[in-house]
Amino acid sequence: MKRINPGLAVALLTLAAASSIVLKSPNESADAQDVETGFRPLVAQMETLLQTHHFNRDALQGEHYDNTLAALYALAETAPDQEAFLNGFRTVWAEGPFSHVNLMPSNNTAAEISAYFDAMNVGPDATDLSFVDNIAVLSVHTMMGQDTVRFIETAFEEIVAHAPDALIIDLRRNEGGAFAMRPTVSGVIENPVDAGYFISRRWTDHNEHQPTRADIVALDPWTGWSVREFWDAVIEEVVIRVRFQPSDTVYRGPVYVLTSEATASAAEMAVEALQAAGRVQVIGEPTAGQMLSQRPFDLDGGFLLFLPIADYYSLNTGQIEGHPIQPDIRVDADQALARAMELARE
Repeated sequence: MKRINPGLAVALLTLAAASSIVLKSPNESADAQDVETGFRPLVAQMETLLQTHHFNRDALQGEHYDNTLAALYALAETAPDQEAFLNGFRTVWAEGPFSHVNLMPSNNTAAEISAYFDAMNVGPDATDLSFVDNIAVLSVHTMMGQDTVRFIETAFEEIVAHAPDALIIDLRRNEGGAFAMRPTVSGVIENPVDAGYFISRRWTDHNEHQPTRADIVALDPWTGWSVREFWDAVIEEVVIRVRFQPSDTVYRGPVYVLTSEATASAAEMAVEALQAAGRVQVIGEPTAGQMLSQRPFDLDGGFLLFLPIADYYSLNTGQIEGHPIQPDIRVDADQALARAMELARE
């Protein structure tokens, strides 16, 4: 299955041109020494970072992982320049054993990139609210951005004030990101929803089983808004509990959520939580099945490697990574809006 590399790294690539973050162009050639020696030392460093920080050592064993790593070493020996190596890396990892692995050149450190995620705005194209035949259509194309969070919160105030007959939430282009999924869920639930939990190496190194529901509900939910603080919590805590609380402004009418095979990561968490709460009908295609938490790490030569440091499990359906969320009504993604409008009018 081809993986689309969802999450924070995709948002960074999309937004870097309009921000203070400076990513090196793939057209910038590697220096002469890199070309002469190949990219093998870089792949070796990636392998070390994966072995050190990946959420589960078991995922780094087996034929699938070994073949992927072998393909990267072969690429490192043959790629004539940086652009060829980056393109080849994306091709190889598109068939890799797990999602949320990205490589990119950058003039900024991993710490600087991490700080940027907490403050970034993504611009007006990320969201849209419209009303058609007294049906509200809220389109959310990323879960990144402080402005995305604010827009969704304000949109629900407008939706409730307008009192439409139904609400359609369009996540067909949403490849994930961060905390904009929280107001997306909170705006339509009337009661708290225990959605699931994140686990990292602190759990998988010492346990061969998953936490029980009793283990999870005994924990205090994580309530922060900082990406950096979440990453730190994932490393420091054994398990991170995810619980959605209703917002102060809740739409209580019928809700339809649109999905596609591109709907991924944090967007999948939102879809699954709403589906488990019984608040929505999901219309469209199965989602990407790519729900992990990724973090950037510095590599030699001005590269950043994004790799997954935590896995997410729904309390309702289990692991989402590798298990796409199934729609209640399956149609091609480009027909999902028309089908939802039809149902809403009925």
